[in-house]
Amino acid sequence: QEECCEPLGVCVAEDCNATQLLKANPPAFCGGPACIAEECCDSADVCSGGAVDCGQDNVPKMFPPSRCSSTICTIEECCEPLGTCALRMCLDDWVLKVDLPRRCEGAECRMEECCAPLANCSSLDCGAGLAPKRAPPAQCGSTRCFRWECCDEVFGSCATTSCRGGLVPKMEPPALCAGQACGQEECCGPPDVCSLTDCNEGWVFRTLEAVNCSRTECVQEECCD
Repeated sequence: QEECCEPLGVCVAEDCNATQLLKANPPAFCGGPACIAEECCDSADVCSGGAVDCGQDNVPKMFPPSRCSSTICTIEECCEPLGTCALRMCLDDWVLKVDLPRRCEGAECRMEECCAPLANCSSLDCGAGLAPKRAPPAQCGSTRCFRWECCDEVFGSCATTSCRGGLVPKMEPPALCAGQACGQEECCGPPDVCSLTDCNEGWVFRTLEAVNCSRTECVQEECCD
């Protein structure tokens, strides 16, 4: 028998070329003393050609392996997850967008997908009762400005307030009123009446008649000679 016969071959990995894999269940023996690839090997799957559906949260790898580890490629071999936004992606004076995408368009996020420039006060209308700050910040704290960042409340001045109902301007009115419009009680009061105490030494009281002064306190020039 030894002269006429030789043992049948057994499949080994060396029977397969670089694009093939040893079958998961190769035959116990080959058809002859030397095995051929068709008996022992399967073609390894490759990522190209849409072999794997990466799904909505992944994208095909830019540099996938030349062949997969089995006859069916896996997501891990052919796909990589889509990127997610992080603050480190933004340049100085840029911040993360308020309406961030759940995932970026590729494995690496682009700054334009995730970041927006800080707003400045020129984009904000202060509205009624407010006026732009004299020294606004160079940038606001977010992609939109708020009125407290850019505007100051407008306060009225007694200099533009007319006193009514027999009232006269206060001698020492407030520098600014409590609101946009001054109230009569802030700027006005009843007129003072001349008295002897308004005259210093060397001055004489001008008249014995009651004389209303032009303000809430009399001055010597109004009452004395």
